Amino acid sequence: MTGRFGALTAELLALEHLIDALYLQNLVAARATAIADAYSDYDRLLAEAGDRLLFVLDRIEVVHRDIQLAHRDIPLLEERLAEARWVASVAGIHGEAEAELARRGRRDPTPAQWEALRQCEASGNYLVNTGNGYYGAYQFDQPTWESVGGTGRPHWAEPVVQDARARLLYARRGWQPWPICGRHLR
Repeated sequence: MTGRFGALTAELLALEHLIDALYLQNLVAARATAIADAYSDYDRLLAEAGDRLLFVLDRIEVVHRDIQLAHRDIPLLEERLAEARWVASVAGIHGEAEAELARRGRRDPTPAQWEALRQCEASGNYLVNTGNGYYGAYQFDQPTWESVGGTGRPHWAEPVVQDARARLLYARRGWQPWPICGRHLR
């Protein structure tokens, strides 16, 4: 019986080793499948992330280009804003003159009358500096220029600014600031 028992024991041990080996083989196969699935998931996620990353990079490029365009436009927009402020300030001077003309019951001289005044005062030259303390097309002295809101020298101002300030001066004081040439405004 020992011989048969020993052979049977040996077969059982071999069978047990075979079962252990099959179990380990199945375990390794299951782990290999899990690892393969993990790699597959990793590749899929990497591809999705890559697509998302490409989308994000494209958006970043578009936003960067928009920012560059905006920065390029800033000087132009600042220039337009300065122009708009300047136009608004000149319009404000004319608005003040309109109100003053209405308050004093004065009529507004015609463009031809203003041209005649400029010709009489300074030959129509907005840049004239006669050296006698009077400047520009309307021959403002500095205190009078400043009294109507002028800054700097009158002959340095744009023609439309000189025109607007002369109109405001006329609205406030009539033709008297131009004792000789003011006759063209009557």
